[in-house]
Amino acid sequence: MGFASGSAFRLSWGMKTNGSRPLANWIVMGAAALVLAALTGLVFAMWLENGADIFLALAQSGLAWCI
Repeated sequence: MGFASGSAFRLSWGMKTNGSRPLANWIVMGAAALVLAALTGLVFAMWLENGADIFLALAQSGLAWCI
């Protein structure tokens, strides 16, 4: 009997893994990534639209150095 035979050697070393729903996990992670990308794009578009006005308002109040 070798070292790696039987129950003496296991790759998981007692870790519990949930292999029954890998597709569902990928779908949830993909949906979360899409939502995050959409929000990032929306924020970037809003910054391009109003960035100059925001900077000028901060400059007038003396807070432009915070950016």
